Amino acid sequence: MQLDIRFAKQADYNSCSNFDQFNIRATLEEKIRKELALLAFSDQECVGYLSWDWFWGKTPYLCLIKVREDARSQGVGSALLAFWIEHLKGKGVDYCLSSSQENEPSAVEWHLKKGFTEIGRLATLNEDGSNEIFMRKELSRGDRK
Repeated sequence: MQLDIRFAKQADYNSCSNFDQFNIRATLEEKIRKELALLAFSDQECVGYLSWDWFWGKTPYLCLIKVREDARSQGVGSALLAFWIEHLKGKGVDYCLSSSQENEPSAVEWHLKKGFTEIGRLATLNEDGSNEIFMRKELSRGDRK
């Protein structure tokens, strides 16, 4: 699959909101303005989304990565992650954080395959009572997938 990955623009609000139902409109618009959202396109159709924020104002935190169902297992999520990591390395960032619900094993496995390591858990954080697993990925050494 040929992909074009870029920062979301204000005109992409609807594409972003189709993937990100967690943020209210003002928050999502702010993420777009601050270049905290990426989109992946194939044949001019939006097939993937990645958003992040700054934890403690200095550490990048991967908030959400989603791929359209019919585009999964075709490298879209990996390409979004790679684009984001290159962007962060260009800013001199040494590591990033992410998290996943413990009861979503495929998401946890994806993170681990991409070089994230578990650094802790918050018990019963989620609405369904599941634990949230926090992970860290080193960007300055080792595998930079």
